[in-house]
Amino acid sequence: MKEKNWNRWIMQTAQTWEDIKLLIKETGVAPVDHDHRQMTEYILELNRILIDLEQNFSLKLIQKQKNVINRFFSYTAEHFSREEELIQKYGFPNSAQQQEEHRRILKMLKEIMQEFETGRISSAFRLRIRILDWVINHINQVDFETFRFNNISRAILNIESWEEIQDFIRDLHVPPLDLEHKILTRCIIELASASSNSTNRYELLQQTLTAANQHFAHEQLLMQRYELNGYEKQVVQHRRFIRDLEGIESDSLMTEEDFSELRKRLLNWWIQHINMEDYGVFRRQNWMHRIFEKASGPEEITWAISRTGIQTIDRDHIHFIQLLHNSPELMNDSHADSDKNERILRELTDLKNYAAQHFGREEEMMTPEKNPLHEAHFKEHEEILKRMSLFIESIENSLVDLSGKLRNDIMQWWIEHTNGMDKRTFGASDEQEKIDFASL
Repeated sequence: MKEKNWNRWIMQTAQTWEDIKLLIKETGVAPVDHDHRQMTEYILELNRILIDLEQNFSLKLIQKQKNVINRFFSYTAEHFSREEELIQKYGFPNSAQQQEEHRRILKMLKEIMQEFETGRISSAFRLRIRILDWVINHINQVDFETFRFNNISRAILNIESWEEIQDFIRDLHVPPLDLEHKILTRCIIELASASSNSTNRYELLQQTLTAANQHFAHEQLLMQRYELNGYEKQVVQHRRFIRDLEGIESDSLMTEEDFSELRKRLLNWWIQHINMEDYGVFRRQNWMHRIFEKASGPEEITWAISRTGIQTIDRDHIHFIQLLHNSPELMNDSHADSDKNERILRELTDLKNYAAQHFGREEEMMTPEKNPLHEAHFKEHEEILKRMSLFIESIENSLVDLSGKLRNDIMQWWIEHTNGMDKRTFGASDEQEKIDFASL
């Protein structure tokens, strides 16, 4: 009961994705999870308006609230359509339940919209509870059950291309590892598509072994370099996978049925390994701060930033990290005094101004009125600048010594935004994601 009340309080007071993200389960299906975040962002915007209304009632805010609900309804209807199409395409379970839930939720939202149109809107508190309860409960129960990995594993066995399977592979937001996951997945799919007596089976097998050995070595190097938990378990699993591949090479008497069963097992294991083991090890909150702590120069940080292939954007992303790393007071964890706080303020203000200029350059390339993703992108820019402003305000008022926390938090926000929202908006350049692991 205490946990339920705590969750309810978070839902009612959350104003940013950071406030609420731990309450929302990820399905592991990229387009579904992306839609869920965007829908949550609409509700968070509604929450912010409701908080403003409680402090300063105005017709302008009421109209703004109505507009957000209308946009939320449109996006939710589109999401349901995409979700139902995905369920039907891959034969996921709970199709009838999903359709019934979707109809019920859209009906509820239509009723809320009609209340606005007729001026009979219920209390803001009731509105908040109705919508937020649905978001959390539907995603965490119905969607999570529909897209659990056992269901995904059955759906992916007949997939024959990276383009189809990539939506079922979690993105670690570690650019070189995500690229190697893509390369090795393609190798496994090609191997899995070959017959037991295929003339190029040996060539495909060697290609897969080479990619696997290289990737596992790089993954283990990062785990050792940044002292990540689970190293021994990863090594055991990596070795087992390599042995399975080598077993294909040594078994010249393998029948078509044997080979078919083995290739299904390899593909299934690989996707599960990325989605569960790798995703658990390389979650940003587990290790991103260690990159910052160990870096002796900005080049030891910028490898972790995804490249879009758009020169101006990529240059800005890297330059921001260089500015931050070359800000002596922000990189110095010594105790703050009044003079140091003044220097921190100057450095932080310069960083915020540069971030605002960069965001402006990005926003010129986007059309939020036509693309909900761009709308969410704008909001994330606004949120990052707001957080930096709060740091500035806290230092100006001498509320707290933020030097060490400040550096790590800003770097983490920047990399999360670049590897997440920017990558979704502008894409990623595979060639530029490659790094020299030996240099780390």
